[in-house]
Amino acid sequence: MNSARRVSKDELVRRFRTEEILSAAQDVISQRGIQGASLNRIAQAAGVAKGTIYLYFTNKDDLLCQVLEAWQGGLLQAIEEASSARGSPGERLKALVKAYLCFTEGHRDLLRICFIEGFSGAGKKPSGLLRKLRAMHSRYEDIVARIIREGIHGGEFRPVNDRAAAALLLKMLCANNLPGLSENQPMAPEARVSELLDIYFHGVTR
Repeated sequence: MNSARRVSKDELVRRFRTEEILSAAQDVISQRGIQGASLNRIAQAAGVAKGTIYLYFTNKDDLLCQVLEAWQGGLLQAIEEASSARGSPGERLKALVKAYLCFTEGHRDLLRICFIEGFSGAGKKPSGLLRKLRAMHSRYEDIVARIIREGIHGGEFRPVNDRAAAALLLKMLCANNLPGLSENQPMAPEARVSELLDIYFHGVTR
């Protein structure tokens, strides 16, 4: 029993320390870019010795890629919470779009670095990273497609390929970020939600 409690406590400490280092790495990357995010700077921001980082991450490549993975996980959580809100499928899609845009705007510095540098400074990616990120994106699509199916079954949306419609909406949201990032201008998510959904639902024809 004592051993079980000790293992549980050790795991809790490990998770806390890992999240602390990931948060510090994200801040440093956002401020200095990938090339400027040295392990020394990350360790200083996390309040740990540089050697401590190697207890939780294989190397800088591993750490940088886990930062990206954690960011994607945060976005997934925001989308899941929005999709669970009360309301019609259309209202829930609106909540989801708002959550997506607000989350990306809140992390725009890191997002801008990812787009501009493309994590090229991370060297060789840890094996399985792309597979994990694709799986995460597939879960985004699952959530959106589920709402669209509910809207179809309830008569709010016309019959369409729900998976294709979900992929299209996510591509629109991603494309919406690009101009503001390249110009380093705020994306004003509140003002964009209705505009994007109007184009998505009604297209551009009369």
